[in-house]
Amino acid sequence: MLIAALPPVVKQQGAPRYVSPRVPMGANAGGPNDKEMQTNIIKDSLNALMEFDHFGQNKPLPYEYKHA
Repeated sequence: MLIAALPPVVKQQGAPRYVSPRVPMGANAGGPNDKEMQTNIIKDSLNALMEFDHFGQNKPLPYEYKHA
């Protein structure tokens, strides 16, 4: 299970399961010091893991962080 900043790369490399919030590389779990976003991404990632039922699944997450 990965939290993917670059979903196309993760898919190409054959990740078994992954979620994809809209975040830059290095901020896979959300913006720095944004505890609410980070907590929500982790919780939603764990929930997605319970939902996935086959190899290669992705679930886009509704979070976005843009590095200024």
